Amino acid sequence: MALGALSLAPPAVAQQTAAVQGMITDIASGAPIADARVTIVGTVLQSTTNVLGNYRITGIPAGNVSVQVRRIGYKTLTAAVTLAEGQEFTGNYALNASVVQLEEIVVTGTAGDQRARSQAAQVAVLDVAGLRQVQPTPTVASDLQSRIPGVSVTAASGSSGASTQIRVRGASSISLSNEPLLYVDGVRVTAQGAPQFFTGGQSYDRLNDIEPDDIESIELVKGPAAATLYGADASAGVIQVITKRGRPGSGKFSQSVSVDYNAINKNFTPRTNYGRCSPAQVADTNRILCFKQPAGTLVSDNPLLRQGAFRTGQTVGLNWSGRGGGQNYGYYTSLNRETENGVLPNNGFDRSGGRLNFNWIPTPKLTLDAGIGITVSRTDLPDNDNNIFGWLGNAQLGSPLTRTKDSTGPNGWFGIQRDVAAMMAINNQRYSHRSIASFTANFAPRANFTHRLTAGLDWVREEDRRFLPRNARGSYPINTGQISEDRRGVERHTLDYLGNFQHDLSDKLVSNLSFGFQLVETREEQVFATGEGLTVNSNNTVSGAASTSGGQDWVMQRSIGFIGQWQVALNNRLTGQVGLRYDNASSFGQNTHWVVLPKVGVSWVASDEPLAFHRARCRSIRETQTSGSSGALSSRQGSTQAS
Repeated sequence: MALGALSLAPPAVAQQTAAVQGMITDIASGAPIADARVTIVGTVLQSTTNVLGNYRITGIPAGNVSVQVRRIGYKTLTAAVTLAEGQEFTGNYALNASVVQLEEIVVTGTAGDQRARSQAAQVAVLDVAGLRQVQPTPTVASDLQSRIPGVSVTAASGSSGASTQIRVRGASSISLSNEPLLYVDGVRVTAQGAPQFFTGGQSYDRLNDIEPDDIESIELVKGPAAATLYGADASAGVIQVITKRGRPGSGKFSQSVSVDYNAINKNFTPRTNYGRCSPAQVADTNRILCFKQPAGTLVSDNPLLRQGAFRTGQTVGLNWSGRGGGQNYGYYTSLNRETENGVLPNNGFDRSGGRLNFNWIPTPKLTLDAGIGITVSRTDLPDNDNNIFGWLGNAQLGSPLTRTKDSTGPNGWFGIQRDVAAMMAINNQRYSHRSIASFTANFAPRANFTHRLTAGLDWVREEDRRFLPRNARGSYPINTGQISEDRRGVERHTLDYLGNFQHDLSDKLVSNLSFGFQLVETREEQVFATGEGLTVNSNNTVSGAASTSGGQDWVMQRSIGFIGQWQVALNNRLTGQVGLRYDNASSFGQNTHWVVLPKVGVSWVASDEPLAFHRARCRSIRETQTSGSSGALSSRQGSTQAS
């Protein structure tokens, strides 16, 4: 449906400006290209094409301007245009497809000249919006799987809502964390999802707090060279998630609704257990499998199949999104709901959320972006893996020789009271509420002098609950029943500034001087309690237990880093970078010095050199070399604590 365009600029200014509109298409097929970014070079004015390939940019200063069109998977196109005051220029452009995009702009992952060809650090950009149009995926981790060189994504288990392990170029350190940092729209967010209670090695996935359909692209900065921009903790790389934005200048509103359903039937057979009957067992009338059998008879049992442990796993998803804008503003909004049932009876994942992003261009030199995403979820993880209450462990370590008529003892399982009914009654639940808010201002007082300021908050409230019901078998203390509660709150504030000044030293040399700072403050509070000895299972509260214990923890940490980088490019082919970051944090202690993180890098686009053999053998060759330092910020030692 169409909405009337609304101008937020004064009429006097509008008379001194012009507008550009048109369509972006594929040069080979003629099909429209959606989500192409059209910008006016030297300004913050830009627009994104809709599903029909249409775009519109208003408020352009009259005169000679350059229109630039970029889209992942296509070569960048730049066209010179002369605009008169009040003119409505029509610019229809066709793009050539390209597998390697050296002219691709890295939105946030780098400083200086943000084209991929000029960056010594390896920065990969994944077009998630385009990818999901042809191959929808259930999670953010699935988007990264096998799509970026040097990045491995391994599922920790097959449970719904369980975490995945992401490694960039393998394990980067023996002593430091190998998990990459996670940013959403320039705001650092909490990525750790470890449960507060032992479940056998499984963890909750914090990436599930981000709706995949809200993502425009993902940038991944590889290696310790990322520490120049992101600090000492970035030794394992950085994942930057960019969410979708509105379309300023479009004057239209578009919406989409998607419904997903998937069911996975049991497609494997658990291992069967075997055993040979002894003379005592064949004479025991209580032994179902061995009684009256010849001694040495081989018997078998599969407790998981016998008791019907597995169910059909299924997932149901509903997503609605709307996108549009007026003359100098745009917006994106969405609502989503997902329910997933795992193949084990006490495993499931449920999430509801929404997002609202708004971008405004008050002047050709200033653009403002704000957004907030809210997610409420519940995850039920089963006991499994290295766990005496785990489904697979109890079944596959069991013995058919323990099968009895009266179902006493293990009855084919590894331990007493470890059958399907008993393990179904064990609950490991996490209730989570998360809000991620961000604000970014881009200001370009001159075409060669830009500023970017980002502020944001990651607000998390989690409640972990573990319940082991009371049972009459066995002598372990937890057989009397146990309930554990852990409530945790995390607030992480981010303030980031980056400036860049570009200067032509000569016809062949271009200099970029970047500078800025980053401030991150994290506050974490935790309250936990455990009760043992329940009168009845229905009274599963800590206060209702015979014995109780608990505690409280509070931590606050601040870190700050100052950034400087100088970049020089020769003939738009050979680029050198020298960078430095000074880091300090409350966890370092009062008597420690600032940490210095240097970086040196070189990028050479060899295929652009006038050498015939390069052009004959390969369309695009780029060689890079980067050396950098990184470290780690302790979250406990020396930080402000109270217990």
